[in-house]
Amino acid sequence: MRRRALLSTVAFTTTAATAGCLGDVRQRLSGPIRFDHARGRIHDASQSFVRGGLGGSPTEDQYAAWLFTSAPSSDVAVFTDALGLETRREWDNEVHNENYDAGFVLLAQVRTGREHARRLGPVPYICDPAWTGWRRARVPLSLDPANLETDELAGADGVVATLAAYVTAPEAPRAATVPFLSTGADACEAANATLTAESWSPP
Repeated sequence: MRRRALLSTVAFTTTAATAGCLGDVRQRLSGPIRFDHARGRIHDASQSFVRGGLGGSPTEDQYAAWLFTSAPSSDVAVFTDALGLETRREWDNEVHNENYDAGFVLLAQVRTGREHARRLGPVPYICDPAWTGWRRARVPLSLDPANLETDELAGADGVVATLAAYVTAPEAPRAATVPFLSTGADACEAANATLTAESWSPP
């Protein structure tokens, strides 16, 4: 029994080390992954802004993340009209018109009670985007206090922070791990939550 446990531990360590080595090799051969620009918004959670995304009254914090490695079909809307037609068009343009030959889009959301509202953004310095395998990446996001004004979203029970970030990379990853890090976190491992970003598809 003890021998099987030891062998299992060795196998896990070897697999983790191999994945780390692949990430290092990928970084050296292909170059780094970098945040280029992002668009963010905090809104009432009573209606979903992302089709198939977060909404409703939160009983606990929820997180979601999607990976776009190519533009959605031109006739497919990723966002709803919950924040108005013009806002929906602006955000859809953001996802549809990026240069997918040079990077990818990470779309993420966090839903909280209004009193705990957070803003999503790229994480500087502490936990940079990086390759963790040959076709797998880590793309961390920050959770910063929103400090809403007294009359800002005053009638909302819950709020959702939505972020669409364009990330430059020599090739889009097939999967991305997304750590959500609160202000003051000093390492990737201190994330409030860590998700694997899924490919978005119309609900």
